[in-house]
Amino acid sequence: MNKSKAVQLLKLFDNEDIKMFGEFLESPYFNKNTRVTQLYAELKKHYPEFSSRGVEKERLFKKLFPYKPYNEQVIKNLISELFKLAKEYFSIDTFKKDPFEKSAGIIGRLTARKSGIILDKEIEAFDKLPAENHQQRERLNLYKYLVEDKKFIHNIFNNRQSEASGNLEKSGEYLTLFFLKSILRLSINNHINYFSFNRNIENNFPDMIIKSIDMENFLNYIESLNKEEAVKLKIMYYSLLSISDIQNDESYRNLRSLIYENLESINKDEAQSYLHYMETICAQKINAGKTEFYRELFEIFVHEISMNVYGQIPGNITVLKFRNICLAGIRVGEYEWVEKFINDLKIKRD
Repeated sequence: MNKSKAVQLLKLFDNEDIKMFGEFLESPYFNKNTRVTQLYAELKKHYPEFSSRGVEKERLFKKLFPYKPYNEQVIKNLISELFKLAKEYFSIDTFKKDPFEKSAGIIGRLTARKSGIILDKEIEAFDKLPAENHQQRERLNLYKYLVEDKKFIHNIFNNRQSEASGNLEKSGEYLTLFFLKSILRLSINNHINYFSFNRNIENNFPDMIIKSIDMENFLNYIESLNKEEAVKLKIMYYSLLSISDIQNDESYRNLRSLIYENLESINKDEAQSYLHYMETICAQKINAGKTEFYRELFEIFVHEISMNVYGQIPGNITVLKFRNICLAGIRVGEYEWVEKFINDLKIKRD
């Protein structure tokens, strides 16, 4: 039983999930099978390891059906149903915690129902939503595209042709921005993967798409519409040029200037990604014999530390990253800085 999919999923639950899933199962809207609720009540007694004999199927069956002979199929069906409901809970909880996903879903439903004032109010609320995490920021233009598309349908239905035309233009802009960012990110990551693991990709479709676009002219056009988005796209484009051609120092200089000039206005998640791109490019250049880039690499680490973006979790650092920072500092003769970094990190750990 410990190896069942249901238990493996329950092991991923935190304390809040354990509590909320119990309430989820008790709601007849989601679950009408009281035996599944009882099964969960028995299983959660053994959270978080689920390793005791109490999770054995025979023992669970006896708890649920004390006066019946053991039936393997019955307990298997209940476990299967519990797994299905646990996935459903995960899905709904994820939806609830993403205000953009939730609002876009409501707008889609209201549009299909040909709502009027309620839809307008929901669209107004959507436009005021702040992007609170990295995933929301990465997908923001996709959400905006989905909502503009629904606005277009709504305005066409209500004979507001001029507004619908504006929606069509905006939806195209948002979708293109989302697509380009995604393609650039994929292409950059392909090259990082090739450098880090020496793994070539035979069909690098993102690269093929980028090469088919006149990116310089397109980026200039985007800048005339939205300077903030243009800066992010330029950073990613110059990152790609730099990481795909180690000898191209001019692209790296352009990248460096763009990032350092805009670091204060870039959120931490994006800053971490961009500085990581620079880190990888410098490592490639050093690997190709350009040892003068040790100083550049050291300065990148200094920026990451000052912004507290050197780990996936603030203040958290991997052994490899710690080693690389210390080696870069030693290589450029910054011994006192390295000593202070080690001592500061030790104080944080204590």
